[in-house]
Amino acid sequence: MPTKNNSIFPDDLNTINIQISEQSLSILNPENGTHKILSINRLHQNLGEIWEHIRVDKYQIKLVYVEIVSADFLFLPVEYDSPVYRNGFLEKSLGDKRLMGQEISVQEIKLIDSNLIFCVPSIWKDTIANLFPMSKIIYRHILGNVVSHNIEKHVDSNSFCLHQKLLFVTIYKNNRLELANAFSYQSAVELAFYIHSVRESFELTLRPDLVNFSGPESNNELILSSLKDFNIHFQNTKK
Repeated sequence: MPTKNNSIFPDDLNTINIQISEQSLSILNPENGTHKILSINRLHQNLGEIWEHIRVDKYQIKLVYVEIVSADFLFLPVEYDSPVYRNGFLEKSLGDKRLMGQEISVQEIKLIDSNLIFCVPSIWKDTIANLFPMSKIIYRHILGNVVSHNIEKHVDSNSFCLHQKLLFVTIYKNNRLELANAFSYQSAVELAFYIHSVRESFELTLRPDLVNFSGPESNNELILSSLKDFNIHFQNTKK
């Protein structure tokens, strides 16, 4: 086990936050917000690489929060949600092939009486379980966290979150969640199309003081410059 001297984490760390997507796994330092990003393709081959960066005893980690970044999810009102029917709802929404090799997790969004049902690849769960054998592991979805954060403020909010090639959008107005969706894009043209579609549908004004623009790609100068060509002038509102 490596020494702790050069760790970016405190020696008494007992809770850790992880974000995982199809491209990478990010480890968040709760004290200063820094991330260590590792390729997802190598995780199952070399779990020791993660401990090279965390540099704390794996058995002292008691609680792990894992935030899933994916477009495989479904919001259901609590009154319609049942473990018996979740698979059926997801199959109709995503397609039955999308559920192969996946496990279903649930995140409660109590303030709107809904549950966010989302998929987690089995290999991700196996990797995290092997990585933290003595820890309680709680899975959450990035969109569920964004929605919860916005509605807890009890104010109208419009949120655009860019993470790699996914755009997560939430519109919360008059104490009601109007929209919570994800859009996959491959180019600035596609991204601009989705943003303008949301703008027109919900009559939004894309001003920095009215729209929360965040996520790892929100500081990407190439993306910001490309969006300006489509009359979208965003600036990061969450450093």
